[in-house]
Amino acid sequence: IRAGDTTVRAKHFVIATGSRPFVPPIPGLDDVPYFTNETLFDNRALPDHLVIIGGGPIGIEMAQAHRRLGAKVTVIEGDKILGREDPELADIVRTQLVKEGVALVEGGKADKIEKTLSGISVTVGARAIEGSHLLIAVGRKPTVDGLNLEAAGVDYDAKGLKTDNRLRTTNKRVYAAGDVAGGRQFTHVAGYHASILIRNILFKAPSKNKEHLAPRVTYCDPELAQI
Repeated sequence: IRAGDTTVRAKHFVIATGSRPFVPPIPGLDDVPYFTNETLFDNRALPDHLVIIGGGPIGIEMAQAHRRLGAKVTVIEGDKILGREDPELADIVRTQLVKEGVALVEGGKADKIEKTLSGISVTVGARAIEGSHLLIAVGRKPTVDGLNLEAAGVDYDAKGLKTDNRLRTTNKRVYAAGDVAGGRQFTHVAGYHASILIRNILFKAPSKNKEHLAPRVTYCDPELAQI
């Protein structure tokens, strides 16, 4: 691996470049200011009305947090919120969010975004939802740009690096961990991957990736945790 003027040679490498927010091609989005989970925490002013596109873990966590800070919050989700979780458990979270005053627009796709005098307007079907601030939280994509993975024979696609059950890429000396490995995008999963790599690389003890055994948590209240 060459980084600047430094060349590193090793028997094994681990790619753990993570992921970055996915920004969907919604008409008008490029013409308005918006937050992602990487920029939201730089904000120091309470939004009057935060509109969130995306009802996954990030969208729900930020919706409840901002509502409790005093902001009006609307979540727009094309399917059901927390759609990858157990439906009965997600219902408990949904009930709590509604009780606290979070407006949920489920089964609605953001068709168009426009700038207004007071902020932004998101068109969902025949409805226009106006807010002061916008958060895009529709998922993340693996960070592989600029790594020249082809030179090392490491295959990847839009989901991330292609790995076997020991987290080895198509170059058996190169492993992957975390979001870039193409699995569930949770901090807990990345930690689980690290334990697998330590056993495989350092202790030569074959260890397989079984992500259904990795715990995960959405930090809402009540917390939604599964294993």
